[in-house]
Order: sequence, then C-alpha cells, then structure tokens
Amino acid sequence: MWFNNDVGLILPVKDYPPVWKGNFASLPSYERQPNDETAPLVVLSPKEIAEGTGCSVFSATLAPGEVSVVAKINDDSLGAFEALLRESEKYDLVGGGIDGATPRLLGTFTHDAETFKYPIETALLFLTDEGDPLLSFAGLEKPQREALYTFALRLHQGGLCHQDLRPGSFLYNRSTGQVRIIGLGSTSVSDHTLLECGCLEELRIALALTADEADKLDMEVSSET
Repeated sequence: MWFNNDVGLILPVKDYPPVWKGNFASLPSYERQPNDETAPLVVLSPKEIAEGTGCSVFSATLAPGEVSVVAKINDDSLGAFEALLRESEKYDLVGGGIDGATPRLLGTFTHDAETFKYPIETALLFLTDEGDPLLSFAGLEKPQREALYTFALRLHQGGLCHQDLRPGSFLYNRSTGQVRIIGLGSTSVSDHTLLECGCLEELRIALALTADEADKLDMEVSSET
C-alpha cells in the first residue's frame, strides 16, 4: 500500500526502485545514493501545503531520521512531468541551489507509469524546507526587501533569469526571519545583462527600492563573483 489517507503518500523506494538523480549526501542520515537497503522511506503529508502550476507541494519526512523536507510532485496536466524535470535541471545549473538564497535540491526521482503504482509518469523533487510562500511584499522591512532583490540578482549572476518574481516566488521563515527565492522552474537561461532585465526592474518597483539602491546591490553582488 503506497497511499494512506491518514498518513499520506508512503514510498518505500527500495520496493519501487526509482531512477535517482542527485543524492542526500547533505543530510547526515543519507551518505550514499539511496538505491539499496539504505533507501529512505518517504512520507508525504495527507494534504498538499501549496499548489503550483502543474504540481502539488507537500511537507514530507524521510525516515529513518525523520528529516523534514518539501516535496513537489507533478500532476497529470500536459507537460507537468517534463516541467519538474526542467526545474531539477535548473537547480543543477546553480550547483543544487545558491547558499543563503534558494532552497537546496536534495534529490529527484522519477517513476514511469508501467513500473510504479501511479497512473502517470511521476517526478518528485525534494527540497530543504525554508519557510512559507509570501502573500505580499507589504510589511517587509527594508533589509528583507533588499535581500529578495539580491537573491534575484544572484540567480541572474548564476545564469538564470527568474520570470515570475511575484510574492509567492519567495519564502519567509517566521522563526528566523530569513527569506529565500523559489520557483526555479520559472527561470530561463540568461541571454541579457542585468541592466536589460525587465523582470528585475519590475521586482525593484514592487519592492519599493530606488534605482540607486538597486544599483548598489548590483555592485555588491558583482563584487562577490
């Protein structure tokens, strides 16, 4: 039984061997590729915590160790499976994530409909849990607004232009006050400079930052590379 209405989605992956991409080496419980007897049991929450375009987002734990993560699973809409795989590839382009700016991609696995007890091709992305999506930029302190803009800059410097920089594309951790940028599936490989990026300009205006403040942040990010 791989789905329990009280517990959620349970994937004993050693019984349903997936195609793994990436590993859980950054988690102390999983030092090797989880494709044998060390494979974790993945338990997804009974109800989704958010809904994205073509996917659902669940809180999840990896046992043993009860490591809390976030899991994204595609729905059956056209192109949803491929879209999650592209998001995984975008994380790969920035080394699995940008420290302090994005969640870390912990691992990705896929099942085809013939071998897995699920009627569609399935991809699951496991990411570090960095907080809840923002509902609005209103109420953020200036350092937090500057941090959001800086994250978009760092992503662009890493070669990806984020094309959906609305509040829901950022996470806020209520315990630590930290913010992160998400939604790498909505990025494209940068083919323009920062000055030519209309998405960054729209974000600057939405965050109520002046052009001079944005230029200063740009210089700070550029000096890091």
